[in-house]
Amino acid sequence: MAPRFAYFGAPNTGFLCRKVLRSLSGPVFGVVWVNHRADPETGEAKRSKGVEFWLMRDDMIARWDASFNAWTVNRGE
Repeated sequence: MAPRFAYFGAPNTGFLCRKVLRSLSGPVFGVVWVNHRADPETGEAKRSKGVEFWLMRDDMIARWDASFNAWTVNRGE
């Protein structure tokens, strides 16, 4: 994950991630998220949206399932 986060944290990306808790049932968390950023090399606006489910055990993440889509923003979007 370190290379991915280094890319998002590069100068001029304007990286913003918004996560919202959508489900909490015992040891399982479910969140939805939306990212906004600019490609550090081209300056193109990028977006991504996804879901995550975490299964907690002994105050640690025992399982992490996620799915997401990413796209380049068209002008006017």
